[in-house]
Amino acid sequence: MHPRVSSFETRETADGATLVRARGRTLGTALAATADAVVESRWPSPLDPGPERLDAAATGDDPTSLLFDYLDELAYQRDVRGVVPVDNDATVEERGGRLRLSGTFRGAEPSAGGQNRRVAASADPPVYRTDEGWTVELRLE
Repeated sequence: MHPRVSSFETRETADGATLVRARGRTLGTALAATADAVVESRWPSPLDPGPERLDAAATGDDPTSLLFDYLDELAYQRDVRGVVPVDNDATVEERGGRLRLSGTFRGAEPSAGGQNRRVAASADPPVYRTDEGWTVELRLE
């Protein structure tokens, strides 16, 4: 798998939740794929992003806390700038014992019908390393 390659899949459950599994060669690509999956599950219709790339940043003591800080940052961007972060890209570095994510996204105007869903871990831990890279598993309710 190319270092920048990532993928995600979503699956609806009988109780109306959505299970998300995102994978990436690096932690950054797995987290960016997770962000794209969360957006797709909330806005099933394609969104039309603008050309400008906007910045996002997050920090965490471990991959799981970094994931939730990143998702909080993207929700903040949506609430403050009024855009949905799509086409996410992220890199992660360790500095001073903490993980630091630097990311970019393209902002899309939210369309009607978007769902505000609570994010919960569906695995323990929800972010883990595999032979191929990193995997993130979440449940959206």
